[in-house]
Amino acid sequence: MASQQKLLRVFRLIRLLNTRPYKTVPQLGKLLDTTPRSIYRYLDFLGEVGYLIDKDNQNRYFIMHQADQKRDNLLDPDEAYYIQDTLQQIAPDHPLVGQILAKLNSIESKIPVASNLTKVQTYQLVQRLSDAIQQQLRVKLLKYYSASSQKISDRYIEPIHFDEGFTYLMAYDLEAQQERQFKIDRIQDVELLYESIQNEHEAMPVDIFGFTGIEWLEAKLLLSKRAYRLLIEEFPESKAYLEEQSSGYLFQPPLRDWRGVSRFILGLPGEVEVLGPQGLVEHLRKQVSRYPFL
Repeated sequence: MASQQKLLRVFRLIRLLNTRPYKTVPQLGKLLDTTPRSIYRYLDFLGEVGYLIDKDNQNRYFIMHQADQKRDNLLDPDEAYYIQDTLQQIAPDHPLVGQILAKLNSIESKIPVASNLTKVQTYQLVQRLSDAIQQQLRVKLLKYYSASSQKISDRYIEPIHFDEGFTYLMAYDLEAQQERQFKIDRIQDVELLYESIQNEHEAMPVDIFGFTGIEWLEAKLLLSKRAYRLLIEEFPESKAYLEEQSSGYLFQPPLRDWRGVSRFILGLPGEVEVLGPQGLVEHLRKQVSRYPFL
């Protein structure tokens, strides 16, 4: 149910960001019944998936699109809705009303969409999975691509919850008989099976890299400016665990697994200094030993 509410908040936030008068983060939080911190997370998520988020000189946020440069000469959605209601009341049978209403409806359809996702399909998948979670039903993930095995197969699962940014789905894999995480953009389709979930699952927390585990782990890293930029672009929630210092950016994230952060470190040789703990150092050494350099 919580994931369903988060998804609905994201959709409502998109609508609010495209409706004048624009709102500040505290105002958005009040309208969506959530905290300003959550609003910043949603804004980061929308930016990550391709929406152009900006704010005016009064810190009121809005979505930019190509028409924004000429926006003062265009109707905004509220004005369009007002004209629609008025036309339907005073001249519902006039032959031109249908044409005018169609053009006014197109204004709402011009709300920008994320350019780097198959937006409609992704949102449909999330909505379908949210319904399954709410109704406690099993599903089949069709043609799921596994990055670890590099194979495409169907997965028979019991969905549990999404991560904060709706990037990963936590679920119980019925064939493997263990909890696993599935990346949403690797799912081709979702089949709702109308079979009740039989197992009791405790929602396990997910770290900012999308991994879960049995306990929290601590890490201490020093990032270069380049590593810092890449980190906040790819993982916006990391901002809460970063501190600028004279020698770089101190990064101390709470983690559930070493794999996520180690992938980031190994992808940026010379850009990240590992200050601890020893467990992370040993994990990195094992990962490096697997590379066939010679």
